[in-house]
This record gives sequence, structure tokens and C-alpha cells, in this order.
Amino acid sequence: MARNRDLDVLRGFAIIGTFLAHAPQFTAIPATIRDLYRFPAWGMGVDLFFVISGYLITKSLLKTLESKSTRDVLKDFWIKRVFRILPASIFWLLVASVVSLAIAFNGDSSGLSGTIRSFLAGLFNVSNVYWSYCIKEELVNSSCGGGANMAVWWSLSLEEQFYIFFPLVFLFFGRTATLVACAGLIIYFSTNERLFADLNWMMRLDGISYGVLLALFMERHGCQFRESLAESRCLRLVGFTCLTLTPLLGGLAYTVEAYNPLFFSLSVVCAAVCVTIASLDAGAFEIKWVGGALAGLGRISFSFYLCHESVLVIVANLKQSLVPHSGDTRSFVLILSASCVASTGAALVSTRFIENPMIAVGRAMTKSAPPRALTLLDKRH
Repeated sequence: MARNRDLDVLRGFAIIGTFLAHAPQFTAIPATIRDLYRFPAWGMGVDLFFVISGYLITKSLLKTLESKSTRDVLKDFWIKRVFRILPASIFWLLVASVVSLAIAFNGDSSGLSGTIRSFLAGLFNVSNVYWSYCIKEELVNSSCGGGANMAVWWSLSLEEQFYIFFPLVFLFFGRTATLVACAGLIIYFSTNERLFADLNWMMRLDGISYGVLLALFMERHGCQFRESLAESRCLRLVGFTCLTLTPLLGGLAYTVEAYNPLFFSLSVVCAAVCVTIASLDAGAFEIKWVGGALAGLGRISFSFYLCHESVLVIVANLKQSLVPHSGDTRSFVLILSASCVASTGAALVSTRFIENPMIAVGRAMTKSAPPRALTLLDKRH
């Protein structure tokens, strides 16, 4: 199946936003750009990833259902997910643990135990619950200390939990139950506060639900929808407007009225509109000079996401050891630039030698064998 370039561009945008959101955790923001840097909620890139994930996973299930039984669909789905996600996840989880122990751990027993717990939480896909407890109870520097560069596994844990339960609801209870469940989740997360790092913040399923609904809509009405918008000249304008509004509205949730759920929900709606437009694969997000780079970054975004916090820790510590007590704008930009380049290089290697080979193994394991009669006929000829 050919890749959707527009979705890759959105992934590239999302991973840059996520990278910018996490950078201040490992290096100080200069006072000169602090307000400008913090206003957009760059972390909304994660919600964009969630919408894309919900859309693609549901689309994949629908396609597989056309040729296989429910039991085989479920088995194949989980096999593919295991080989798609776990090898790279476990590899970078081990790397992050080593980085935490080598750099962040300074002989503090809570740092050692925190690193171990962070690793185990990521390994068993409960990081969202673990980090919600740690941050909400303000225990990051005590009993939960250590392993801060493994905090990104919270979103991966949420997606893994989704991959476990969503196919069961969809395949055994049907489309109507799925629609009702997704609508209920969207209403809940649109009307309840998401205080930073509380359980609502760590379990936000509205983005994934929008993606599921989009896939179900496109299954039934995709052809008419594409035809009606094929000649539209507004796709690019609407797409880039929503792409801009996604982090801006997320930022307003914190600045206009503390943790306002309305602005959060509008931000996720904008992300969903972006994915809807990208699903048409009409080149709406093609950007001269920049589009190719964003699409390329989007293709390695999974490994980039897994490694970037550890890379930030390493680069920031190297910079501090070489040029201590430098917190100016130039130092900040240098750390971000070097970390971005190093994360891109690490992600390219990881995608080439871990992700792609393991994806191929998963596909081979779920490939349908030809009917026996056809096999015998092929042998005779």
C-alpha cells in the first residue's frame, strides 16, 4: 500500500511540535524567548498523532475484514502491532535506562529505583498511569526520581491499551457500539478538565476516537466525499489554518482560562480536520522546499519520538560539561539543533535496522497461505 504523503507531513509537523514541547525539561529556556516559546502548546502534536493512529488502525481493520474471518483479523492485528511497536520500543527503553543511570543518576537510591520503575512501566505499557501518579503527587524528585527521559512512553502506553481493547469492541460488538463509545469519549474529554499530568491528561482518548470515526465515515462515504472536494480550492487554506490553530488553541487552554476543556477540545477538532483533509491524499499539505523534509521526518517519527528525550539529555549534558553556565539564546538554539540532528540520525538507523525488518516479519507471519488446490495446480505447471 502506497504511503499517504500528506499524513507523513502531518507526522513530521507533530514530531517537531513534540520535540519543542519536551526540550525545556532538559535545558533552560532563555528569558528572551520564554514567553514566545511557551505560548503555543507544542505538545498538541501528540493529539495529532492520536488522530492519525485511530484513523489508520481502523482503516487497517476494515480492509482486513474484507478477506478474513473475525478471529484471523484479531490475531493478525495483534501480531502486526507487536512486531511494529515492541522491538523499537524495547530497544530505546533500554537505551533510555542506560542514559538515565549514566547521566541523571548520581548515586541517589531514589534515582536508581525511579529509573527501574520507569523502565518497567514502559515495558508493561502502564507509563501513563505511572507518570500521572508521579507528577501529580510531586514525587518526581523523590520516590519517582529518575527515568524522566522515559516519560514519553506514556503516550505509547495509551496507544497500546487502545490496540488491546479497541479491536475487541469493534469486532465483537460492531460498528454501532464503536460509534457510541467514541462519541461518549469525545463528549467526556470535551467537557472535563485535563489538568497537566492527571489521569484525564494521560488517558485522553478523544483524538483517537476522532480518528476511528473518520475511518468509519470514509468507509461508507469516502468516494462521494473525495469527489465533492476534488476540485475544492479551499483544502490547502483550511488544512494549514487548522494545523496552525492546533497548538495555538491548546496554548489558550492554559493562558486564557486555566485548563479550559473547550480550547483543548477545539484544538483536537482542528487536528481531526487536518487528518480528514490528509486522508484525501490530494497534496493539500505539500509545501515547497519544506514538505519533503517534513514527510521524510514523518516516516521516521516513531523512532524519533522514542529516542529524542535521551538525545536531549546527552546533548544538554555535553554542552554543560564543555561550556558550563551558559543559558543564553545561542546555547539553547545550539542544543536544540544538535539534538534534532542527532535524533534524526538515530531514528534513521532505528527505522532501517529495527522497525522495517520487524514490520516485514510481522507481515510475513500474517500473510495468508494460498488455497491447497491452487498450490497443487501451481506445482503441476
